[in-house]
Amino acid sequence: METITRGKWTGHLGMLLAPRELEALLWVAQDLTTKEIARLMEVSPGTVANGIERVIHKLKAKRRMDAVMKAWDQKIISPLALPLPALSPCML
Repeated sequence: METITRGKWTGHLGMLLAPRELEALLWVAQDLTTKEIARLMEVSPGTVANGIERVIHKLKAKRRMDAVMKAWDQKIISPLALPLPALSPCML
């Protein structure tokens, strides 16, 4: 399965979302604003906002971060690495 990676997240193509929708969602997962995403994707903020709205609708989410969580639950996106909890001395 083909993937794309943006920042600290990767996404799987061919799983419900169009490639540019997936790319925008990967940037949303990193808490970027619509304007920041537009700059990175070299499109207008309106184009990004419309794409994110399509993602929210397709995933039956309520808002942006809800779409990220639903996409993660459905294994459409995943972080490249999860932070490990700090070990306390008693855990060693």
